[in-house]
Amino acid sequence: MLSVKQRIVRSIARVLAPVSEKRLARNYRKFLTRGASIADVGAHEGLHTVQFLRVAGAGGRVAAFEPLPRYFGMLRDEFQRYENVELHEVALSNFVGQASFTQANGAEAESGLKQSL
Repeated sequence: MLSVKQRIVRSIARVLAPVSEKRLARNYRKFLTRGASIADVGAHEGLHTVQFLRVAGAGGRVAAFEPLPRYFGMLRDEFQRYENVELHEVALSNFVGQASFTQANGAEAESGLKQSL
């Protein structure tokens, strides 16, 4: 269960989501189909995870990846009851090898991996 604070944060995030985020949510059904397997990389608090779950339906699967403990906790609280949602507390990358993770405090959406050379 989400705490009152988490529910408030989630509600505010939905209201204040940038126009492009809302446009993406409306257009998911144009590109994704019922029964699809969908990955939400950098899922944060699950704003898009919930949209992907609606599109995928009971026959689909959603895998949500979020490395930041605070946001992963919110994902777990919200989505652990769904059998067709997989939650992963990891960061994903397009390369194999060592990387460092930079957490941007106050701007978590800007956090990410930096490949070690």
